[in-house]
Amino acid sequence: MTKKHNSIQEMDPSFKPLMKSFAIDLIVYIPLATIYFLILIRFAQEPLIRLFAEQPVGYGFFGLAILVSQAVFLEIVISWLLRRIGLRN
Repeated sequence: MTKKHNSIQEMDPSFKPLMKSFAIDLIVYIPLATIYFLILIRFAQEPLIRLFAEQPVGYGFFGLAILVSQAVFLEIVISWLLRRIGLRN
């Protein structure tokens, strides 16, 4: 009779580093995204409202640029941190 696997960790040895990486992603991403959001609301609220009212297409492109730049910045920070910890090569 074959031995049944009791946990995912026994099936896949890369599960533990994956969970560590995911936890670090959350621990880093949540505060940085929150700070970014608060700064954006604090300093860019009025210009964004004006841009939305006057040029909705420009507002859309600006929103997309903000979204992409945030994603790139956070990926760089998290990748650097995970390399320093040793969870990524």
